[in-house]
Amino acid sequence: MASIFAVILLDEPFTIYYAAGLTLILVAVGMMMKPKIK
Repeated sequence: MASIFAVILLDEPFTIYYAAGLTLILVAVGMMMKPKIK
């Protein structure tokens, strides 16, 4: 995974869009997992 992110950061001009998308996915997963942990 780290290498994939490195390639995106170095080669893609749309890094911000990828980062935003990944952040939204992680937040959504976190919100879904929190009630289950309780």
